[in-house]
Amino acid sequence: MLDWGCDGLSETLQTLNAAGIAYSGAGNDADEAMQPYVTPLSTALGHLQQATAWLMQNAMMKPDNAGAGATDYMQLFGLVTFGYMWARMAKVALDKIAGGASEPYLSTKLVTGRFFMERMLPETSVHLARIQTGSATTMELPAEAF
Repeated sequence: MLDWGCDGLSETLQTLNAAGIAYSGAGNDADEAMQPYVTPLSTALGHLQQATAWLMQNAMMKPDNAGAGATDYMQLFGLVTFGYMWARMAKVALDKIAGGASEPYLSTKLVTGRFFMERMLPETSVHLARIQTGSATTMELPAEAF
């Protein structure tokens, strides 16, 4: 770690930023190093808050809306929970690396966490969209159609 010192790290980060290349596990400070985890988690949490508000407003008027959105709500909630846990694990790994630890599993943990944030956590937007469609198409067919 830091083979070329802090100046080398700073130069690398500037070069990556100038080229528009994303990076994780490093930054000019701890907050910057956590951005690949915090930013997507914040977006996903916003989706969960929107879904909760929508259900609170629309399920009271039409209880079928709650039933139609229940599975997507649970999946959305689970994704946000996993995102939170990955962010916590990333913070611990970054703190250990900053303290001089160099075990390979730490950088593997950061990459795996970033994979979750980039490839899985965006599914929260799909679950939100499904919840907000309500129950109309779910309840349209009569029971006899099944």
